[in-house]
Amino acid sequence: MSTLIGSSFVALHSQHTLQYADWLAVYTLAKDEGVGEHLDSYDCENFLGLAVYLFITTQSQGTREQLSRLLPKFGSAIVLPLLKILYRKEIFVEQNIPMLAQQSLNEMAPYPLMIGLNQVLDLNLQDALKTVALQMVQQLLQSCEPSVYVVLSQLLSETNRHLVSEFSMSQLLDHASSRGRCQHDERGANIAVLKRKVVQCV
Repeated sequence: MSTLIGSSFVALHSQHTLQYADWLAVYTLAKDEGVGEHLDSYDCENFLGLAVYLFITTQSQGTREQLSRLLPKFGSAIVLPLLKILYRKEIFVEQNIPMLAQQSLNEMAPYPLMIGLNQVLDLNLQDALKTVALQMVQQLLQSCEPSVYVVLSQLLSETNRHLVSEFSMSQLLDHASSRGRCQHDERGANIAVLKRKVVQCV
């Protein structure tokens, strides 16, 4: 991570933004789901795990949608659980869980989202899950304002900046290769059509 971005900046933008009403909402939803024992002793990490558990297991779409609006407030810590849901989306597709997980990520402020993505890339992950994280980093950098881009790029470690750069280059090469194949196929099709016309005219 760039020395231009201090640890205090990262700490500030990694923190949750949950208010008392948000804690109470999770507490109430947990009680309604019958998993409300010993919640008085829960800390933020416990509540994060509880919120994700409820988000995945609840049979109430209303409860899930309410939780999806609360999840971004957990800060950078929520990024990995949500990415895992997107990675395994085929398991949850009937309940619209991946769609709501993506909406939660979309609602996050860019700094805590990038901090969370950087933390995810620091882990020893499966290639497919790392690809999901890299795609999100790439989209975030491409969609932000130039002034925000400078800060976001500095929130990545040097190793992860190289990963993102290599990933972006591979995407460009794949796109160019795919485009070249399409153009080749199109030329081939045009030649075949021309040959048929010549035969018909002879």
